[in-house]
Amino acid sequence: MRAGTTGGENARGWATLGGPFLRSAVRHARVLASLVFRRPPLTPPDEHPALLAATRALLLPLARLLVARGVPYAEAEEALKTAMVQAAREAHPDGLQHRLVSRIATTTGINRREVTRLTRQDSEPSGPQRSAAGQTFHR
Repeated sequence: MRAGTTGGENARGWATLGGPFLRSAVRHARVLASLVFRRPPLTPPDEHPALLAATRALLLPLARLLVARGVPYAEAEEALKTAMVQAAREAHPDGLQHRLVSRIATTTGINRREVTRLTRQDSEPSGPQRSAAGQTFHR
């Protein structure tokens, strides 16, 4: 072992950090990561079923209205995605712009490609793209 190193040498003869220094650094990194990156859950586990039940109770009358007025599921889904992205954006106003899409995708469960499309969308929402067959049947 060379003078001034706290570890040994690897097969090439390079000095390596090891022993107590490395174990201490790893331990400190784990403690810091657990303190810094730990977030409380958005909804406690006991509230989650109640929140889903309330969501179903709110969505049922809305679904009845959409079905009665002939609004296709794809358009309703698009509206829900847009609302979820907007809510997630409002929940993270101080986030860095270059990380916003990933943060929204993680928060909502919508993939990053869709989040990017929805955040870059013009002020006029255009419904989901339909295939030629879909356009024919929609008429």
